[in-house]
Amino acid sequence: MRTLLPWVAVVLLWGGLPSAAGNSLSCYTCVSMPNDLTCLNDPESVTSSVPITDCDMEGEVCCTITRINFLEDETKLQSFSRGCTDKCPKKSFEEVKDATYVTYSTVCKTPKCNVGPGDKPLTGKGGSQDAKSNEIWGIQGLPSSADALSASLLLLLPALTLLLLQQK
Repeated sequence: MRTLLPWVAVVLLWGGLPSAAGNSLSCYTCVSMPNDLTCLNDPESVTSSVPITDCDMEGEVCCTITRINFLEDETKLQSFSRGCTDKCPKKSFEEVKDATYVTYSTVCKTPKCNVGPGDKPLTGKGGSQDAKSNEIWGIQGLPSSADALSASLLLLLPALTLLLLQQK
């Protein structure tokens, strides 16, 4: 019985590891129409679609906000959407102007972090008040706590296996 216990621990640890097939992140997912600005003002109250989506994708998952205003009148909204992507850019906030529009792109990596008006960074410090303490990471490769735990457990498994083999 004593030699069986370590094997049970290894099986439980191995079974508890998240799948490497993809990552998941809950994000607000909606689009504002000219006659319905619920997505912009209160994404949790959207009724025209599912307001929160569990974005399960390959690779690193980010929540997004894309806001396009007219250049001549930057207070006039052309389009607005919240969503998710597995193609996370290095910059967490970007403002691009062309001859007609100003496009604001925001990405974030914590659950339901894509809140706020989308025309300023979601830093939680001086950005959108709606962002509260949500965190935006502009640095690629920063692991989430689940990824760090998975990596730690994967490194621990060979050590446990060697320990078990030495007990025989």
